[in-house]
Amino acid sequence: MSAAGEDIVQHLSSNSNPSSSKLAKLEARMAGKAVSVPPPSPPHHPVVAPASAPTFMDQEELPESSSSSDDDNGEEFLIQKNTLKRPRSPDDDHGLALGNFEGSANAAAKVLDVMDTRLPSENPSRKRQGRGRGRGGTGRGRGSKTVDQTRHTSASSVTVSNGQHDKLTNMDSRTSVLPGNDDRTALHEELSLLRGKVAFLEEELNKSRQEVTEYHQLSDRLAKELKDFKDQDQQKKSKQMKVLSDLLIAVSKAERQEARMKLKQESFRLGNIGVMRAGTVISETWEDGQAIKDLNAHLKSLLETKEAVERHRKSLKKRQSSDKGDGSDAETSMSEEDFLLQDEICKSRLTSIKREEEQYLRERDRYELEKGRLIREMKRLRDEDGSRFNNFQILHHRYALLNLLGKGGFSEVYKAFDLVEYKYVACKLHGLNAQWSEEKKQSYIRHAIREYNIHKTLVHTNIVRLWDIFEIDHNTFCTVLEYC
Repeated sequence: MSAAGEDIVQHLSSNSNPSSSKLAKLEARMAGKAVSVPPPSPPHHPVVAPASAPTFMDQEELPESSSSSDDDNGEEFLIQKNTLKRPRSPDDDHGLALGNFEGSANAAAKVLDVMDTRLPSENPSRKRQGRGRGRGGTGRGRGSKTVDQTRHTSASSVTVSNGQHDKLTNMDSRTSVLPGNDDRTALHEELSLLRGKVAFLEEELNKSRQEVTEYHQLSDRLAKELKDFKDQDQQKKSKQMKVLSDLLIAVSKAERQEARMKLKQESFRLGNIGVMRAGTVISETWEDGQAIKDLNAHLKSLLETKEAVERHRKSLKKRQSSDKGDGSDAETSMSEEDFLLQDEICKSRLTSIKREEEQYLRERDRYELEKGRLIREMKRLRDEDGSRFNNFQILHHRYALLNLLGKGGFSEVYKAFDLVEYKYVACKLHGLNAQWSEEKKQSYIRHAIREYNIHKTLVHTNIVRLWDIFEIDHNTFCTVLEYC
């Protein structure tokens, strides 16, 4: 207990006046300690406060034997109980406390700031008042006791009013501030939790950003690698196409050279196209080869032999008839048996000659067929040499033209190789005559489009399939057909 409170208790205990005991109680209550004088025990009603607020002292009623001045002062500042009000249940008090707690939550920080500023300003004044009363109670004599009584009376009224006001203020402030302290603590805890969450989320955000950056870098690296792989694959494909086309071109060149060598040999064996001049007219004629010449010579000799045998047979028959009519000698005349024998020999020779003749004729027919193929091959090679697509072009970045298969009308058909699907195809090149009119060109193109549109819909084992169609230039387009 403070020294000022002890001085006040000693001063009030020396005074036997009932008003002095009341003042002592009020002073002690203001100082924070209850006096030892037993007051009357009137009925009291406890004030229900929230669980977090401290329990205050019961409200005491002043005795009726006090002076009128004290009653006036007490009635001015004491808070009397209102008996007309409905008594509140603990649930109502608890709800009120919770309402006060929730209402003061938003202003918790402001109340705490106000209390922090009030406490330092109230404590020095209380200390000064205690020191002043302590010195006045001990340093004065008996003669000044009356002056002290009046001064204490006036001071007690002020003290009662101030003490009651401070009590009410403390009760209000404790009931409102203490929940505010808890709420402020809860707010601080929640704020710290939120700050922790914010820090955690910022850390997660930084990690996520770092991961996003890493993923972007990884994506860029993978995209670059994919692009490199695609470039490498494209380069490999182009190299494969180049190597494959080179091999195909080499094979085609070898085939062309072999075809020309074979043509030369067949031309020597079967014949060749020669030039014959008749006056001022020069025309092409066919000159037979050695094999056909030999065959014709054999046929000619067989024909001569056949004619000789037939003449000999006729002579025998004529001789036989003449011998019978003249009746010549038996020595000079031919017997019947000899005649039959000679006739049989002629028949057998004619039969063998006929058999050989048939064989030579079949061989000559075969030579004629070979001669026709040779003529077509010679024509194909001549058309291939005169074609503008004979330099092993790659059309549509896919089809490598190899050798000419044939030419007819305004179209050329080349054997080609599909460098994408790796199969042989036939490329039919449709060429328009540059000297045609635009109307004729459009008519030809219209008919060709109708033809390949119909051809696309035909799917049969005995019908050549149409795979693709593309344009080469303004006067030429190509249809890709099945090679068979």
